[in-house]
Amino acid sequence: MTIIKSETITGKLTHWVKPEFVECVLSGNNKLHQGIFIKPLGVWLSWNNGWEEWCESEPNFISGRICLEAKLKDGLNVWLIDSIKDFNDIWNQFDNKTEFSTILIDNKFWHWLQDTYHIDVVALTDKGQWATRMNTWLYGWDCASIVVFNSKNVKFSIKK
Repeated sequence: MTIIKSETITGKLTHWVKPEFVECVLSGNNKLHQGIFIKPLGVWLSWNNGWEEWCESEPNFISGRICLEAKLKDGLNVWLIDSIKDFNDIWNQFDNKTEFSTILIDNKFWHWLQDTYHIDVVALTDKGQWATRMNTWLYGWDCASIVVFNSKNVKFSIKK
């Protein structure tokens, strides 16, 4: 299993917001978001242009939004998913005998992950999303991305 510290995450982290929410996010009042049910509630970050590249085929998702730079707070526990093994090492420990959709919709897995491993962040690399996309429920994550469970654990600034 791959649990790392946030300060070891390298590369470009960005967060795209509508113009009317820029000041709110910069002041630390970022709201947690959940996309489709397989995505946990959190602050979603693009990692190394993952979201930006995905949006080339879906431009309406990014059109009119402002790009902010993001920095993770040091010392956070990160579940790094860079391979199917990284995913299975954690997922197979979870008592997943309950109906699959209930586990994710009710956030049972995410709460278990945070309680059991004190995970603050989940980071899916580009390699990891390709390795897991066809044989796990991570299929809908689509690109290299990071989700931060507590908005206070990420700081934003205007992209330079």
